[in-house]
Amino acid sequence: SLIFHHTVAVGRSWSWKYCMTAPLAAEYWRRVAFRYFTPGTAGPLIVVPESYAWFSQSSFILLRALSLMPAEFRARVCILTTMSNQQQAFRRLAGFGQPWQSGAEAELQRRVRLQQERARLSALGTLDARTALALLPTAPLMITVPTPVGVFQHDLRWDLSWASSADYNPRLRTISLLWSADLSRNGEEHTLLVTKASNVRNRLSSALARANAICSGDRSRCVKCAPHAPLCASVPKSTFKDTARSALCIEPPGDTLGRSHAFVALLTGCIPVLVEGGHPAYPEEEPTWWPWRAAPGISGDTSPLRGLTLDYSAFSLLPDGGGSKNSEAAIRLVNESAFLAADEQRLSRMRAELARVAPLFVYARQRPPAGAPEDAFERLRETLARVLLVRV
Repeated sequence: SLIFHHTVAVGRSWSWKYCMTAPLAAEYWRRVAFRYFTPGTAGPLIVVPESYAWFSQSSFILLRALSLMPAEFRARVCILTTMSNQQQAFRRLAGFGQPWQSGAEAELQRRVRLQQERARLSALGTLDARTALALLPTAPLMITVPTPVGVFQHDLRWDLSWASSADYNPRLRTISLLWSADLSRNGEEHTLLVTKASNVRNRLSSALARANAICSGDRSRCVKCAPHAPLCASVPKSTFKDTARSALCIEPPGDTLGRSHAFVALLTGCIPVLVEGGHPAYPEEEPTWWPWRAAPGISGDTSPLRGLTLDYSAFSLLPDGGGSKNSEAAIRLVNESAFLAADEQRLSRMRAELARVAPLFVYARQRPPAGAPEDAFERLRETLARVLLVRV
């Protein structure tokens, strides 16, 4: 990680705006290749963890410099990021020359198809050198990993008691629907090529106000109280504790398609309402690549990551149409969320599934013992092991 090298290894401060330059990024990749890459050999995967979402000018410079390296080297690189979705401008300008996918499972499936086509043409004796080269992957593999959030630092007991049918008390969830989002984070300042601003957050906060939610003056916090707790909004605001006492949490896109607060929801038993689309910098048809999310349209039996991906619809609400296209869609999303918040039987099933997958979003201090739930490190290790099987 180039940023890790600067901030930790050599003790330098980092300025996103000024420190990342094209010559620095080019030299970084050259040194990585010199140490870890030998052309024509089955060398190691080169895993580069970068602790930020892939949306800034700095990240584009690093990606563009990688595109100038040999194709065989590029295909060995796995970039870990807190959100792997690529802006449309990145795709046009990065220079990888193939319709590569932002999601790890979708990109691995594409690579499998390339392998199969090469094998088919080779068996027919029609695989010439030019076609063989065109059927090799030329882009890095982007893998979304969970965003670390400080749940444990806010006096919250995270022991999954919120998911136990024996111990869980739904009356502790005094907020049926929580909205906690800065309306200024609409993505307009964080695109490589500035386009019109997204209005997703404005539309959703307006829809909540119309649904009689209790909102702050700037609508950055809105709550709908549970029927048994009509005074829930009078409790002093605390993002972490609000989430721990909420049944559903609406999670809109911000600087990227993802959002760190969604992980607070996942770890405190609040069913996340994941609002997809609506960000002007990203392809509208592409799903948000949350960590370990199963790619739509890929059968579990044929997936390169079979058994390692998650069906997010089992533990989160994915509104039909994303809920972000217009004001009517925002109103439907709020109504759908309120309807689910009143269905304790369905909520209980989703919360049980959330309890099952929640450890996959935690970076444990020690490796889990045999038989214990996997943490994020273990799931990543298994994912990278599977990537090795698909390598060219």
